[in-house]
Amino acid sequence: MGSTPLVGSDRINLGHGTDAAGVSRRLWHTPKSLLFRAVAGLTLIIFTVTAVMFMSIDGFVSVQFSQISQQRIVNQVAAMHQQLDAEMQGMSALVEMVSTDSGLRQSAQYHLFLEGERRPLEMDVERIASALNFNLFGIWDSQGRLVFSNQGGRTEVVEGLGVASSQITRLVWHQSELWVWASAPVMVNDVVLGWIGILRKVGGASYQVGVLNEVGQSQAAAGRRAGVYSHLLDLSVINNLGEAVDLEIGVADQVGDALDQTKMVVGITLLGAGFVLVIASVIYLRSVLNPVRELTHAVTMLPHRLEHGDLKVINVRADGEVAALGVAFNNMIDKLIELRKLESELREQEKLSAIGRVAVRVAHDINNPLTVIRNAAHLLKSSANLGKEDLEDIEMILHHCGRCASTVDNLLRFGKPVRLRYEDIEVSECMAGFVQSLSQRRPDARLRYEIHDEPLRMRGDRLQLEQMMDNLVDNALRANGGNEIRVEAGRVGDDRLYFRITDFGCGFTEETLQHAFDIFYTGTQGGTGLGLPNARAIARAHGGDVVVTNPRIGEITIYLSTRGAPADR
Repeated sequence: MGSTPLVGSDRINLGHGTDAAGVSRRLWHTPKSLLFRAVAGLTLIIFTVTAVMFMSIDGFVSVQFSQISQQRIVNQVAAMHQQLDAEMQGMSALVEMVSTDSGLRQSAQYHLFLEGERRPLEMDVERIASALNFNLFGIWDSQGRLVFSNQGGRTEVVEGLGVASSQITRLVWHQSELWVWASAPVMVNDVVLGWIGILRKVGGASYQVGVLNEVGQSQAAAGRRAGVYSHLLDLSVINNLGEAVDLEIGVADQVGDALDQTKMVVGITLLGAGFVLVIASVIYLRSVLNPVRELTHAVTMLPHRLEHGDLKVINVRADGEVAALGVAFNNMIDKLIELRKLESELREQEKLSAIGRVAVRVAHDINNPLTVIRNAAHLLKSSANLGKEDLEDIEMILHHCGRCASTVDNLLRFGKPVRLRYEDIEVSECMAGFVQSLSQRRPDARLRYEIHDEPLRMRGDRLQLEQMMDNLVDNALRANGGNEIRVEAGRVGDDRLYFRITDFGCGFTEETLQHAFDIFYTGTQGGTGLGLPNARAIARAHGGDVVVTNPRIGEITIYLSTRGAPADR
């Protein structure tokens, strides 16, 4: 009896293509999935640790930089005081030196006291201003009027400073710049001829001096400068009009800039490291959890595979607990496969049992009248006064009685388990006997027999095997309209052999192939639908099977075990 295999035992990698598979894949990428939660939790931990590390490093670095900055400010305050003192002392010394310059005194006396030419005085002023690099060098008469300066009449920077009867040195704030102003009288024989004044901008190459705040300045401007400079010291000066100005002196905040850059580099490094670690963790977790994903998919697909009878174990590439879980799942699948096989065999046995009960009743009800008809036909045949046509009719009656008896016999045999009488069989001798018997029964049969591996020996029931071959060859003769049939025999491996029967007829249609081994189904006129099921039952009893290997040319292959059925070994 034909049946479709319900289960498979090949190890496979899980595939996709069904709705259940789609559900499994979507579930794996939802927020409820194990991979999603593991990645989300790990990402949160990584960035929390990164933030804590950044704040810890930021606090430590800020403290260290703050200490360095404070020490730097202390040193710079002292240096600034020293610079301002040095500038003022230097300007005092310079103004005193210039006021006693002999050439300047002579030209001043000549012009201011004797009212001589001014040109020598101008040349002396330009000479001294150029030699000593003064921003402004001027000379005033005893009435405080400007006589000459190296800047011509542009002396607004000192317009409100005036002159004094004695030497003075002062700090001046003008046009957002700090200057040192020094003046001294020019005296000849204790007589004050006039006054000289020199002006130089404060600030050398060692310091970038900035003003953070001044009286009357807007707070917004002060705030902008405060972000660039570090506060060093407070200073009270005067402007060019003689008004008091309070200054906050500072230098460029290089330490603060370095601290900001350090924080930025550390932050970018930690953030980049966090992203790299997250990506690496995702890749690792995906590889580690992939077997769990396969198991989840397999469990999701289990109802679908149970419904279609396609149970297959999976190949889980993992270690540890996941591998143990995969082994447990495969053991469950193996048990389910065995259970489905047992269910299939049980259904087959129940079906055979039902057919057997029907066959016994049919045989009882048909064999009795069939025996009467056959005996009556034999008695009529033995009569001497029958003509040729009568004898032909009697032969036809006997022939069809034999067919009915054969059908009943096949039905009885199919309804019972096949019981074998084992013996050692030489396949070539057995096939030679079968071919000879066939030629006697069917003189018109054209059969070509080929054996590819000799000797071929096996254990089996010779009569049952001849019955199996007779059924299949009879089907082939009906299918190809009496054309030649090819029968081949050979070995498959060490313990299996095959018989291949090809009729080169109309072949198997899709419907015929689907029901070829179903009982009572026939694709040829005059068939009973018992030949192929009986042949398969005999082959399976010998530890083999009958399969359609090439439906287009009507090729059927019988596989048999050379050692008999498993129960016989």
